[in-house]
Order: sequence, then structure tokens, then C-alpha cells
Amino acid sequence: MESKSLMDTLILDLEYLYEISDKDPGYIHEVLRLFMESVPDTLNDLEQSVKKGTDFEAMVKQSHFLKSSSYIVKVKNMYDNVTQIELLAKKSTGLAEIRVLLQEVITNFNLALPLIKAEQKRTEQ
Repeated sequence: MESKSLMDTLILDLEYLYEISDKDPGYIHEVLRLFMESVPDTLNDLEQSVKKGTDFEAMVKQSHFLKSSSYIVKVKNMYDNVTQIELLAKKSTGLAEIRVLLQEVITNFNLALPLIKAEQKRTEQ
């Protein structure tokens, strides 16, 4: 078993993905591929919606999608933060808090990105 650095463990947790895949590299690779195809664009769309600050309905949809994705590929605090963004956006309130939460999501996602790509490459067949 490969040892992971403390930073890797703190920023990215793939334990659930490995559990549900029964450690099948092909399955893991496919899930990570789908994650990388959709999450960056949706995260960017959410960022644009939050910058505009008026389309709470779009924020709800985008954060809900990210919540689903971040349940399997666990980037530090992403699931909790997008869940909170979704709840605030449903109430059409808390834009300042949404901005803070989103910034943490973006920062952590960017830190996790090279780790996700490395895992994708490692599970290539």
C-alpha cells in the first residue's frame, strides 16, 4: 500500500470511492474522469453565479450537482460547503457567506487537482 503524505490525506479522501469500487482501477479511473469532466465547469459556473449575486436558482442547481459529486470524491470541506451554499441559496440569502464558502471550495479543489490527476493516471489501464 502506498503511503500518502499528511497533506494528501487532509485535502483529498478517496477511501469511499475505493470502498464502493472494490478497489477496481478501471472503475476508479472512470469515476475520476467523470468528476474531472464535470466539476471544474460546474464550479466555474457557480463562481460566475455568485459573482453576479442575483441568480440564486442557478446557485442551488450548481451547488446541488457539486454536492453529489463531492460525496464520492471527497475534497476537504467541499461537500459541507456546497451543502451550506445550496441551503443559503434556497433561501436567497447569505451572499457574503456563500462567497466565503465558495472561495474555500475553490482553494481546496485547486489543491486537490494535481492529486486527482495523479490518481487518474495511476488507475489508467
